[in-house]
Amino acid sequence: MLSLQEALKINFSLPLLDLKTEEKSIFEAYSFILAQDIYITRPLPAFDNSAMDGYAINLSFNGARKVENTILAGMDSSNITLQNNQAISIMTGAMIPKNANAVVPFEDTELKDGILKIHKNFSDGANIRKKGEEKAQGDLALCKGKQLEFGDIGLLASQGLDKVLVYQKPSIGVFSSGNEIKEVGTQALNHQIYNVNAPSIIATLKAYQHHCNYIGILKDDFTLEREILEASKQYDVIITSGGVSMGNADLLEEILLKNQAQIFYHKINLKPGKPIMIAKLNQCYFFCLPGNPLSAISNLLAFIIPILQRLSNANDFYPSCIKAKSSMPLDFKNKRSHIILGHYQQGFFTPYKDGRYSPGAISTFSNCEAFAIFDESVSNIEKDQEIHIITYKTNFTHLMDFINR
Repeated sequence: MLSLQEALKINFSLPLLDLKTEEKSIFEAYSFILAQDIYITRPLPAFDNSAMDGYAINLSFNGARKVENTILAGMDSSNITLQNNQAISIMTGAMIPKNANAVVPFEDTELKDGILKIHKNFSDGANIRKKGEEKAQGDLALCKGKQLEFGDIGLLASQGLDKVLVYQKPSIGVFSSGNEIKEVGTQALNHQIYNVNAPSIIATLKAYQHHCNYIGILKDDFTLEREILEASKQYDVIITSGGVSMGNADLLEEILLKNQAQIFYHKINLKPGKPIMIAKLNQCYFFCLPGNPLSAISNLLAFIIPILQRLSNANDFYPSCIKAKSSMPLDFKNKRSHIILGHYQQGFFTPYKDGRYSPGAISTFSNCEAFAIFDESVSNIEKDQEIHIITYKTNFTHLMDFINR
């Protein structure tokens, strides 16, 4: 059985998937991973322009200024030259005329009989956005491996790009397993339970913009061999829940080994989630989660989502953490790593039910919005002690500092 730290080293050194690239419209490229570096070809701003509505003036002239012209946004004013005794009305975003070195806001002026009076002093360059001051031509705008956020899409659009080269997303298939599992929409008998894990896993994956399909329930017998072998030919990643503990009907590892799969590990010294298994059959990864819903989703959020981020060729794949104070003391026994669910509010993390809840407690997740991961080296946490927590929907970073140890 591996320690958490040993498992993490394996998680973040798994061989990358051989993902194809494709051109995506920037209207569809959100959340995809860039497969190319993007350089600035059109400076930002593209020309000197006004930062507000006002009057373009030359500060070196101290006499009366006549207002004789107006420049609107979108007008080409490259052939307009401001005379010393002039002020030109100019709108936000409009091109600065030649010989102007400041823009005076309307509210700081008085216009009477065509003559402009200025009520404040202004410095050279006031309220003018200079060409290239944000990004100069040739600057690196976005790196290969960057996951495209909405702000990145705007930056691509500023360069006139309508398409961008990205990596295709991994194809992910999701199984549940167990003879006791019944699909939602059917009638469960007293000794059966509804398929909680698959909808929860699919929802979590979609929250992180992954492409995934639900592909059914695996029975606790050797008929599952045909199903997982067939699925491994269709998907880059298979996620299962259940079938990886020590019960007589937990057959996944045996079947994977029979078919020459590589088992990276099976079992972590972790609560909840000890039975988690990661394997690879041919070119398909198997992420086999515990069957208890809380254990399955905890492990998915804490470990599998970051792995998928890395396998997608993202530069940043470690979960971004938040520093918070523990609202109560915590004691950890048996030298195990722990995932603790809880609430984050006003800088404090409050463990749900004092950290004492069943790994099968389905309602726990909907009553929380964050979790903390504690290494097995941590035996206790004091009240008000600073810890690292992760929200359910987090961003990613290149720094690995999300484990409390």
